[in-house]
Amino acid sequence: MYRTILVPTDGSDPAARAVREAVALAETTDGTVHALSVIDDDAVVGTAPDDYVGGLDEVYDAIEGHSERAVERAADTCRDADLAVRTAVRTGTPDVEITEYADEIAADLIVMGTHGRRGLSRLLLGSTTERVVRTATRPVLTVRAGSDGDRDTADAGTADGTGEVTDEAGDPDPEPEPEPRALTAHDRDEGPD
Repeated sequence: MYRTILVPTDGSDPAARAVREAVALAETTDGTVHALSVIDDDAVVGTAPDDYVGGLDEVYDAIEGHSERAVERAADTCRDADLAVRTAVRTGTPDVEITEYADEIAADLIVMGTHGRRGLSRLLLGSTTERVVRTATRPVLTVRAGSDGDRDTADAGTADGTGEVTDEAGDPDPEPEPEPRALTAHDRDEGPD
């Protein structure tokens, strides 16, 4: 089953949701979660504003700090569930680094969040998750970003201010039903058309 699970994270809400899903899966197999953040080296140059007079080292250091905090938050989630966790921060092209790292650790599964973009924005922007799905030699589980009504986020539905999740009437809400899961995989030799 899935004993070695890779979860790439950039600290975003979709990535945090993927971390929670990876933890839930790892709990069922007593697996190890690998939290990876990739610093996009092409984006580092484009991150600095036009009027920025500092060096790129400061920009890189800030991005590296963000990446380190992202993997540490993921690691904390794993530790809270008493799971083994490994963290890594790499620099390069995100989809390439993710698939290479997955192969290096012999990941049984890659769990990735997706923003759920559709239409023209998806075509123009592309998606790291989509590129990983298309190129990975390992199974990939995509976790779609939650809606505004998603109770999977902290303090959602807490109209009474207690932090307890409640329904519209203010009554304690029962545990939500588990969401269906979809696994996307294809044979690398045949690939999608």
